[in-house]
Amino acid sequence: MQTPSSSPVLLVSRDADFVALYADPLAHTGHEVVTVDATALSRALLHAVRPAAVVVDVCRPLDWTAVAAVAPTGIPVVLVTGYLAGDGQFRARAAALQAAAFVLKPVLPEVLVNVVQRVLKGERGLEALTGTASPPRLISE
Repeated sequence: MQTPSSSPVLLVSRDADFVALYADPLAHTGHEVVTVDATALSRALLHAVRPAAVVVDVCRPLDWTAVAAVAPTGIPVVLVTGYLAGDGQFRARAAALQAAAFVLKPVLPEVLVNVVQRVLKGERGLEALTGTASPPRLISE
């Protein structure tokens, strides 16, 4: 098993503000955070970086192409979006891509960190529906 510092978390977004908001809190978990624009995400990049988890900011319909590049690879994927917020279609797409979790924006950094930490411990089917600090719940709860 790799130590946290040897297994980066890949943070994927087209939005510099998203990266600025979440990169440091994720780094405080002991993982290196590698950031990449959604247009550059590929299986080759995943092979090179070997992340422990991938956090994808799905802010445009085109970003689903980036998500499809990483799922299913065996690497847990956390989807973060305000796009289609509350729409069952997002849940269906997340499930089809075998996402470990999804989070609806706005989300506090500590909530996203909590979701990522739980995913890294092997939990799946998590969702955080609000920006509150309440703990994420399992989709089945």
